[in-house]
Amino acid sequence: MKIFLTIFSILCVTFTCFAQDLTNVSTSGLFHKTITATNIQHLNLDVDGNVNIKSTKGSRILVEVNIKIGVPNKNLLDYLIKSGRYDLVVERKENLGEMVVSSKKTNNILMVKGKECKEELEYTIFVPEQIQLVNGETASTVGR
Repeated sequence: MKIFLTIFSILCVTFTCFAQDLTNVSTSGLFHKTITATNIQHLNLDVDGNVNIKSTKGSRILVEVNIKIGVPNKNLLDYLIKSGRYDLVVERKENLGEMVVSSKKTNNILMVKGKECKEELEYTIFVPEQIQLVNGETASTVGR
């Protein structure tokens, strides 16, 4: 009986120490992009994911993208970032004083080992105080 309790205790400790919740295994990383916003009065955002807008001084827009993929593979995430999967498309309409920043719409579903890999994107966008954020029909001054 002592041997059984000893083995059982060792197994419990081993499973507790090495067990992982596989549904929460992921890798995250940051991607930054700086955009010059000279002669721009309005910014239109069309990006996939959660967006946080913050006001800043100056004339540059800084976009910080926090990327989280559902596999514990930092090399894969680095490859995806370097290959341009999370690059932003910037379209300037200088005659209107407007800039459109959008995420790529042509990304295929990410498959890893035959299964779909979940991706989560969160954008923090630092917009100069003098630029208005345009969303459809409404415009609100950033930084209020």
